[in-house]
Amino acid sequence: MIAMAILDQKAEEMKYLVAGVKEQAARLTEDYWEIRTALSVPEFVEIFKDHPLMDFSCYDITLDGAIEKLVELRKDYGEMGLLLIADTHISPLAYLKPGIKADALLMRPLARQTMVDTLKEFFVAHFESRKLNGENKFFIVESKDGRLSVPYKDIYYFEAREKKIFLRTFNEEYGFYTTLDRLCQDIPANFARCHRSYLVNTDKIKQLLFAQNRIILTDGFEIPLSRSYKPMLKEFWK
Repeated sequence: MIAMAILDQKAEEMKYLVAGVKEQAARLTEDYWEIRTALSVPEFVEIFKDHPLMDFSCYDITLDGAIEKLVELRKDYGEMGLLLIADTHISPLAYLKPGIKADALLMRPLARQTMVDTLKEFFVAHFESRKLNGENKFFIVESKDGRLSVPYKDIYYFEAREKKIFLRTFNEEYGFYTTLDRLCQDIPANFARCHRSYLVNTDKIKQLLFAQNRIILTDGFEIPLSRSYKPMLKEFWK
């Protein structure tokens, strides 16, 4: 599944954008796309509460407070493809800066052909970038809805249970079929075995409680630590 959020205060314009995204989605991938729309900044923020893994966003920065909120969101969604909607009333200095990192720009008034061409360039460039860098930045979950790209930095741990492996992010859990032994061969070195049923992202470790055989992770997560894996975790914790 590929998720995209669109913020546009102009409802009619939104229709053309959604149609354009669906057209490019059909051309470029076989995945199921979930497209969520919002007419205001608060509505847009609510989308991210339900969909913590967002692949793409089209964002209208002409709304009051939109730029400030986007800078906040970008701290947690730095890998998300970002297409901005702007107009001549806003100085480019307000949005062409490192804290926003826009991948493409649409200027009002939106001409249909320009919109189609920009969407195509935006998606093609992003998918090509993922092909080149995906092995280092994303874990791919295969499901009945297609391929889900999860940034490694958002993963807290992998857990083996119920004959499946479950990947845990802050708000979601995704199950798939493989083994922890096989996972160890494919994922980055900052993931370490800590238990026969767990692989932990060592970048998320907040505290190691060796006497209690527990690992405290950021954001309140807690997982077990086996005696046999304590020496290895001590090396990561140095």
